[in-house]
Amino acid sequence: EFRRVLFRSLDGKGKDDPNAFEDPETHERGIDHQLFRALGCIEPFRGTLQHDPAFWIFMWTTEKDTAPAWLISVSGDDLSKDGPVTVTFGRALEPTKFNGNGEARADMTFRWDPDKRLQQNSFKGEIKDGMISVASTENLHLLQDPLTFPSFDLHRLHARFKINPDGTLSGFIGGYQPIEQVYFALGQGNLAAEDNFSPELPGMYHAMRKLADGDPDPKTGQNWSISATYKLNAVPAFV
Repeated sequence: EFRRVLFRSLDGKGKDDPNAFEDPETHERGIDHQLFRALGCIEPFRGTLQHDPAFWIFMWTTEKDTAPAWLISVSGDDLSKDGPVTVTFGRALEPTKFNGNGEARADMTFRWDPDKRLQQNSFKGEIKDGMISVASTENLHLLQDPLTFPSFDLHRLHARFKINPDGTLSGFIGGYQPIEQVYFALGQGNLAAEDNFSPELPGMYHAMRKLADGDPDPKTGQNWSISATYKLNAVPAFV
């Protein structure tokens, strides 16, 4: 679910950048979210913190019962206190189980996928005032469902999760995502996709190329990644 939140501007302009966004929760200025700028004018892609955008919730509904669950492990000396932690992302061998209301079922058991491509996703973070945060120069690499994101990469990962009283987490992950990954999620539906959300797919591709703001080609200077943020909710589980 695309949100214009979380990701701090890394181009040196920060608060003075007229193209940057404001975080709707912290009201911090200087937020990079060019993917929202590329797609946010299209009604099915627009959402709020309370209401999911129609297109992405439709895609999630079609794949959630078969896509392997993503796992988040938070480890530290004492998770009940403020201090440094290690946040590790991975993928399960099993899909997520859901309650009757469609929300993820807590306290299920999963096996951590041993795929070697998924073993480099540990990041230094901290817990402060009930919030887990990560601000890294390293890259997140996960595998998702082949229907939308066969590969899911966020370069220079940032993350922010609120620790809720029931043990769940709610927050965001952000970074610079290769535009071909986003375009695959949109373009794999070809004509049927255009009929459903109206805009021309080539136009969406060129909008993302124009607004891409990360990972420049060393020869041409063309950026091939775009700043993006995803809303994420997590429930306690056994791994």
